[in-house]
Amino acid sequence: PTFSCNNIGNQAVTVVALDRSGNTAGCTTVVNVQDVIPPRANCDFISTVFVSSGAANDVLVTPLEVDNGNSVDNCLITRYTLGGDSLGKIFGCQDAGKTHEIELRVEDAAQNFDTCTAR
Repeated sequence: PTFSCNNIGNQAVTVVALDRSGNTAGCTTVVNVQDVIPPRANCDFISTVFVSSGAANDVLVTPLEVDNGNSVDNCLITRYTLGGDSLGKIFGCQDAGKTHEIELRVEDAAQNFDTCTAR
Protein backbone atom coordinates (compact mmCIF):
# COMPACT_ATOMS: atom_id res chain seq x y z
CA PRO A 1 0.00 0.00 0.00
CA THR A 2 0.88 3.63 -0.35
CA PHE A 3 0.64 5.91 2.67
CA SER A 4 0.36 9.67 2.92
CA CYS A 5 0.16 12.31 5.64
CA ASN A 6 -3.48 11.31 6.10
CA ASN A 7 -2.30 7.90 7.36
CA ILE A 8 0.07 8.97 10.16
CA GLY A 9 -0.03 6.43 12.99
CA ASN A 10 -0.65 2.68 13.16
CA GLN A 11 -2.04 1.10 10.00
CA ALA A 12 -3.05 -2.55 9.48
CA VAL A 13 -1.45 -4.12 6.41
CA THR A 14 -2.38 -7.53 5.02
CA VAL A 15 0.33 -9.40 3.12
CA VAL A 16 -0.65 -12.32 0.87
CA ALA A 17 1.84 -14.66 -0.81
CA LEU A 18 0.99 -16.78 -3.85
CA ASP A 19 3.20 -19.64 -5.02
CA ARG A 20 3.44 -21.24 -8.50
CA SER A 21 0.92 -23.91 -7.55
CA GLY A 22 -1.70 -21.33 -6.68
CA ASN A 23 -1.45 -21.76 -2.93
CA THR A 24 -1.88 -18.63 -0.86
CA ALA A 25 -1.03 -17.67 2.67
CA GLY A 26 -1.39 -14.33 4.36
CA CYS A 27 -1.04 -12.43 7.54
CA THR A 28 -1.90 -9.03 8.87
CA THR A 29 0.60 -6.81 10.62
CA VAL A 30 0.65 -3.24 11.86
CA VAL A 31 3.01 -0.62 10.47
CA ASN A 32 3.58 2.74 12.08
CA VAL A 33 3.50 5.54 9.51
CA GLN A 34 5.57 8.54 10.62
CA ASP A 35 6.38 11.95 9.21
CA VAL A 36 10.16 12.27 9.62
CA ILE A 37 10.68 14.90 6.92
CA PRO A 38 11.20 18.39 8.35
CA PRO A 39 9.57 21.42 6.76
CA ARG A 40 11.71 23.90 4.88
CA ALA A 41 11.73 27.45 6.26
CA ASN A 42 12.10 30.20 3.67
CA CYS A 43 12.37 33.74 4.98
CA ASP A 44 11.16 36.72 3.02
CA PHE A 45 13.60 39.50 3.80
CA ILE A 46 11.93 42.61 5.18
CA SER A 47 14.08 45.53 4.18
CA THR A 48 12.44 48.33 6.15
CA VAL A 49 10.03 48.62 9.06
CA PHE A 50 8.67 52.13 9.65
CA VAL A 51 8.33 53.14 13.29
CA SER A 52 6.89 56.45 14.47
CA SER A 53 7.74 58.03 17.80
CA GLY A 54 5.89 56.87 20.90
CA ALA A 55 5.15 53.45 22.34
CA ALA A 56 1.70 53.45 20.72
CA ASN A 57 3.43 53.46 17.35
CA ASP A 58 5.43 50.25 17.83
CA VAL A 59 5.29 47.86 14.89
CA LEU A 60 4.56 44.15 15.21
CA VAL A 61 6.20 41.95 12.59
CA THR A 62 4.42 38.59 12.52
CA PRO A 63 5.85 35.18 11.63
CA LEU A 64 3.60 34.99 8.56
CA GLU A 65 4.95 38.33 7.29
CA VAL A 66 8.49 36.96 7.47
CA ASP A 67 7.40 33.65 5.92
CA ASN A 68 5.12 35.25 3.30
CA GLY A 69 3.85 31.81 2.21
CA ASN A 70 7.32 30.63 1.18
CA SER A 71 7.91 27.79 3.68
CA VAL A 72 6.86 24.27 2.68
CA ASP A 73 6.30 20.85 4.26
CA ASN A 74 5.41 17.43 2.90
CA CYS A 75 2.41 17.36 5.27
CA LEU A 76 1.37 20.65 6.88
CA ILE A 77 3.14 23.41 8.80
CA THR A 78 1.24 23.81 12.06
CA ARG A 79 3.32 26.43 13.91
CA TYR A 80 5.22 29.57 12.94
CA THR A 81 7.30 31.51 15.48
CA LEU A 82 9.67 34.49 15.42
CA GLY A 83 12.41 34.31 18.02
CA GLY A 84 10.32 31.80 19.98
CA ASP A 85 7.14 33.91 19.96
CA SER A 86 4.13 32.88 17.89
CA LEU A 87 2.76 36.45 17.92
CA GLY A 88 5.85 38.05 16.40
CA LYS A 89 8.48 40.65 17.19
CA ILE A 90 7.75 44.22 18.25
CA PHE A 91 9.97 47.01 16.96
CA GLY A 92 9.97 50.50 18.48
CA CYS A 93 11.90 53.75 18.36
CA GLN A 94 14.88 52.13 20.09
CA ASP A 95 15.25 49.95 16.99
CA ALA A 96 15.40 52.84 14.51
CA GLY A 97 18.44 52.78 12.23
CA LYS A 98 19.52 49.30 13.32
CA THR A 99 19.58 46.05 11.40
CA HIS A 100 18.00 43.16 13.27
CA GLU A 101 18.12 39.46 12.58
CA ILE A 102 14.97 37.49 13.37
CA GLU A 103 14.80 33.71 13.41
CA LEU A 104 11.70 32.22 11.82
CA ARG A 105 10.92 28.67 12.97
CA VAL A 106 8.38 26.50 11.17
CA GLU A 107 7.14 23.24 12.69
CA ASP A 108 4.85 20.45 11.51
CA ALA A 109 2.46 18.25 13.51
CA ALA A 110 5.21 15.65 14.06
CA GLN A 111 7.38 18.38 15.66
CA ASN A 112 9.88 18.34 12.79
CA PHE A 113 11.16 21.88 12.29
CA ASP A 114 13.44 24.17 10.35
CA THR A 115 14.62 27.75 10.80
CA CYS A 116 15.81 30.63 8.67
CA THR A 117 17.00 34.13 9.50
CA ALA A 118 15.46 37.33 8.17
CA ARG A 119 17.08 40.74 8.37
